[in-house]
Amino acid sequence: MGKRKFLIWSLLTTFIVLCLSIFVYFNGNPWKNREFAQSVERYMKATYPEIAIKHQSVSYSFKEMKYYATVITNSDLAIRISTDYDNQLVDNYYVAKWQDEVSKSIIMYINKHIDPKAKVQFFIEAQNKELKAYKDYISFVEFGDRFQDKAKLFIELGEPREDDEKQLQECFKMVEWIVLQKYKVNIVFFFKNDPFIRIQSTDIEKIQDWKNLKDYLVWKGR
Repeated sequence: MGKRKFLIWSLLTTFIVLCLSIFVYFNGNPWKNREFAQSVERYMKATYPEIAIKHQSVSYSFKEMKYYATVITNSDLAIRISTDYDNQLVDNYYVAKWQDEVSKSIIMYINKHIDPKAKVQFFIEAQNKELKAYKDYISFVEFGDRFQDKAKLFIELGEPREDDEKQLQECFKMVEWIVLQKYKVNIVFFFKNDPFIRIQSTDIEKIQDWKNLKDYLVWKGR
């Protein structure tokens, strides 16, 4: 009976250890998680003392075997923090700041004047140190032409593409406004079905009529 209890306890212990190992492998060590969170708090206070933080969360990438933190400021800006190859903390504050500014400006116009269901995402495929050089600029437009190859604007329209003329006219209105605002960006319009519209930043000013957009229609899989 004693041997049986010992065997049961051994199997149970092995099972628990295995479960914990799997959990740690996919989610990281809880103690290291907390240690990383504290390091991020110190880093943010030292690097950006003027920023008020509302919330902070830590996640673990088992694929990259490293921790990430997402810091939400009082202005609802999401800043991502991780470690570089030298295990030093790095962030994307300036990238996030300009992405947020441009996204809000564009979505405000589109939702109010064209499509209340549309969604907008703006990305700058650049390193934080590249954008830091422009930290004292008031608007992205002032230096955006230097990043036009790296600036990508994704607009998801709220309705399926059914009426070619009507929806292309709406897309043209958006392009017109973006040109008027002097944003130098690559644009992709997504509908809830095929096709989508892809426009390079160098082609934006060439579009003078909604019919021109037909040349930029792309069908998935083709």
